[in-house]
This record gives sequence, structure tokens and C-alpha cells, in this order.
Amino acid sequence: MSDDRKYLTESTDDYSNSVKENYKKGTDADLADRLQYNTYSVLTDNKLAPANSDWINKPYGNLGSLTSVAESGANSQDDVQDGDESPQEGKQNSIVTIFSIWNTMMGTSILAMPWALSQAGFSFGIVLILFVAGIACYTAYLAVQSTEDLRFIRNLPKNTYLDLSDTCEYYFGKPGWIVALIFSQISLIGATIVYYVLLSNFLFNTGDYIYQSITKQFPPTLTLRNPNNATPAITDALCPPAGLNISDNRTVDSTYAMLWVKDRTVPAWLLIILFPLISIKSPTFLGKLTVLATVSVLYLFSLIGYKGYYWGVNMNDAMLAQPVMHAAKFFPSLTGTCSMALYVHQALHTMLRLQRHPENNARDVAIAFSFATMTYVLMGTMFYIIFPVDKLCISDNFLDNLYTDIPVFIGRLGLLLQMSTVYPMIVYLTRAQIMQAIFKSIYPSWRHVLVLHILILGFGLLFAIVFPSIGTVIRFVGAICGFIYVFTIPPVITLLNKRTLGHETGVEPRMEGLEYFKSEYENGKPTFRLSDAPIITWTWRDRRTRILWWVRCSFYIVIILLGLLNVIAQFVLLGLPADKPKISSWIVR
Repeated sequence: MSDDRKYLTESTDDYSNSVKENYKKGTDADLADRLQYNTYSVLTDNKLAPANSDWINKPYGNLGSLTSVAESGANSQDDVQDGDESPQEGKQNSIVTIFSIWNTMMGTSILAMPWALSQAGFSFGIVLILFVAGIACYTAYLAVQSTEDLRFIRNLPKNTYLDLSDTCEYYFGKPGWIVALIFSQISLIGATIVYYVLLSNFLFNTGDYIYQSITKQFPPTLTLRNPNNATPAITDALCPPAGLNISDNRTVDSTYAMLWVKDRTVPAWLLIILFPLISIKSPTFLGKLTVLATVSVLYLFSLIGYKGYYWGVNMNDAMLAQPVMHAAKFFPSLTGTCSMALYVHQALHTMLRLQRHPENNARDVAIAFSFATMTYVLMGTMFYIIFPVDKLCISDNFLDNLYTDIPVFIGRLGLLLQMSTVYPMIVYLTRAQIMQAIFKSIYPSWRHVLVLHILILGFGLLFAIVFPSIGTVIRFVGAICGFIYVFTIPPVITLLNKRTLGHETGVEPRMEGLEYFKSEYENGKPTFRLSDAPIITWTWRDRRTRILWWVRCSFYIVIILLGLLNVIAQFVLLGLPADKPKISSWIVR
């Protein structure tokens, strides 16, 4: 028996019992004068009158007490359950909601977007960003609508908080909830790794620039010039993927050189900053500083505009070391990065919870995704267009392509401060979900929390030292978690909800002794009794509903397969040789 059918069967038990009690109270005259008692048919004129089938999309009336909604993460500790309290009045308007969703999606992927675009090719890359954004926006709408449908199916009060993990638990039981939790943790831990690597990078470059400014010992610049024309020399663009070794004749203090190493000591020094911050029991006050993310995005745009003023537009093949590629074989790097950049489905319900007009949720989600898509497209294309050397030189953190001057220093310092406030929040969410799931408490003891913090910081430290490639981490985490939360869970839950809502349920009594009623008369009236188990029929409402469900099913299977191919493609890229930039003839000194 399917989960839906089982639920419908169980939900009618209370109703059946109440009907049987009322039926037994009826007199013989009552039975003769009416065709139906409640919705159950009564035998008259040697025929069994059909039961009412007006159950389409109607929740059952007598379900007893409603099942409590499981707490879904750290943000749902104070959720109203079972309708015991009046619904909370929405406090935020659509503008605040749209900004919250957009701000949440403005993560570390914005620094990797120019690199991801270069991996896919300029024209094809823009198409892919729009394509992935369209799928992500549609499945985000499905995620929001799925909880609304489930709330209707279960006849839960409007103030009952549900999220995707609750829908998984309802249809797939505890295993579904565990799977949702595991991939939620993968995304959070992946985010902590990327943040740690970037923080280590920003800390090193910030400290290095301060030391250089004090000692007046600036490193030699890489001078590049196009050998085919008389364009001005380029001294403020770097090409990390080329792996160039620039001779450095500076006399650097030995103690500084030993203590300030980018991929050795600096990640360890970062622990001194982060460990006290993540040890705060409830760092939710840091959430008030999320406006810094908006400031950071605006500053990055202004920084690109500043560099573009001097570099100009560089899309002419004669001005570049290699022609501009409009399509490239490494395009899965972009799809994986976009899956991470536009992955907000798990947090949507929390951000929409205080919406003043919930009927505008679909519109607000679409607008927020449109703004986020436009932001990522502009960030990727603007830097790609103005970069003056080989486009394959673009790093997975485009700030690494810029020689450190005052504007770049300010940008790195600002991102260092902003990400230092976000990192403790991510660790807090990770800690809250894991501890709540295992120990039923967000803060079971300082020992448990200390062990978890050591593990999280250890992962970040390991990647910052051994594999500080944020592009690879972002595309893998985005593809894997996006496959579950973006490409799979919303469509599957929607199909299950639509299957339930697209069926009508009929309940008919099962009569015992019905075959002998002709020979058993008392005062000219039949005698029979209701069986304890009613007959339940569960059929499609009509042919059109069934066809539409199968069309929807076919479309959703395509979406799920695209998500699966996205994951597989990330592993395929590991076996392909990377294309190297060709700028040897450009190097002047």
C-alpha cells in the first residue's frame, strides 16, 4: 500500500467509528425514511444507495489531534505547532523579502563567476547561467508551494511552520529526513571550507600589503605587452594559472618570511581570529551585519568599473593572447558554480515566514532570483570583457588577478571583515542542526561543541593548506547539494502532493450479513450491521488530471536527470587536461 493510500486509510478510522456510533443510535423509522446517514449509504428498496463522493481535495474532518510538526533546524525552535496559538502577523513587506533572498544568494560564488564563465566560454556561459537560474527559480517556487500543499493535505493551521525536511519526513519517513539533513550539512560544511580558504587568502594579502607599505618593499610587478601591436604595457594584471616565477630580489625580514606564508602559517594564524567568534553560544547578533554583504557586492562592481576605466574593453582577438572562446568543454564548472550560487531553497521558508502578504511569495521569489541572476551575469561578464590578457588567466578568485593597490587592498580588507561575521553564523547553523538531530539540544555541552568546532576548523585548515582551490570546492558542493535540494526534492515532493490532490477518495460502508437480508426481516424491515473496515476507493479525479500529472512527471524527470548529469560532469572534468594560458610572448619583465 502506498504512503498516500495508507494515510488516507488511517485518517478515516476516527470518522468511521463516529459514523457507526451514530448509525446504531438511529431507529428503524430513521433507516426507512432516509437514503443516507452522514456519508454512508443505507440499504433501501433492495438496493445499496451509492455513497457520496464529494471528497475531492477536502481534508478529513475527524482526524483527532494533529501530529506535531518536527522542528526543522535552528531557526524553528520557537515555531508554533498544532495551531495552539494564533498565526503570527507578517511584519516584512515584499521589498524586504526580495532583498533578503537576494542577499542570501550573494555568497562566495560571486568571486568565482568570472572564472566559471571563462571555463564555459563567453556566449555559451551566459546561456548556461540563464538556464540554470531558470530551473533554480522554478524549483524554488515548487519548494514553497510544496509545503503549502502539504499543509492543506494534512489540514494543518496556517501558522504551522513547514520546510523541505518536513515534506521529506512526511512522505519518506525518518530516512527521508536523514537524507535531507545530511545534504544540508554537506552544503554548510562546504561553505565553511570555501570561507576559510578565502579568509586565509584575504588575511595573507592584507597583512602582506601592510608589511610592504611599512617597509617600502613592494614586490616586482609583472609587465605584459601585446607583441602584435603598440598597446600600453599592463602592470596591474596577474595570471596565477600560468604559474609564472617572477624573480624577487627584495631583502625580506627572515622572521616575517617564516611566520607569514600563504599556504602554511597564515591558515593557522586565522584560527586565532575565528575560534573565539565561533565559540559564542548564540552569535545571531552578527546577522544584523548582513548589510555588509550588499556593500561588498557594490564595492566589487565599483572596483571592476575602476579597472575597466584603465583597461578598456578587451574582446578583440587581436588584442588578446588567445581568441575569445564562445564555448568551451569545461562548461560543467559553470553549472556547478551556478548550482551553488543559486542554492537558497533550504532557507526560503524561513525568509518567507514573516511575509506580510504570503500570496505574493511566488512573485517575490521570481523577482529575487531575477536580481540574483542579473548580478551574477554582470559580475562575470564585466570582468571577463575588460580583462586585458588571456581569458584563461582568470582565477577562481578574480581578486587574485589584480595587483594589490589601494582599491584592491580596501576590497580585500572589507571582505575579510564581512566574511568574518558570516563564518560564525554558518558554523552556528551547522552546530545547531547536528546537535539538535543527535542530542535533541542545540548546545548539549561545551565538550560536544568543542569537538565539532575542531572538526569544522580542521576541514577548513586542511583545504587552505593542501587544496586552496575554491572553484573546485564550489562546483562540487554546488552540484552535489544542488542535485538534492534544487533538482530533486522540490519536483518529487510536488509530484507526490499533486498525486494526492488529483485523486478523489470515496468511503463506503462494508455491510456484514448483507447476503442474508432477504430472509431476515423484523416488522418488515431488514436488519444488518456495519463492518469495522469501510471500503475506501482512491481514483483519479478525471482523465485530464491524470494526463497532466504524467506530463508533469515527464518534465520533472528531465530536471532530475539534468541535476544528475551535472554531478557526473564534475568528476569527468577531473580527468580532462586543463587548458593553460599562453602569455609567454607577452612577458616584458
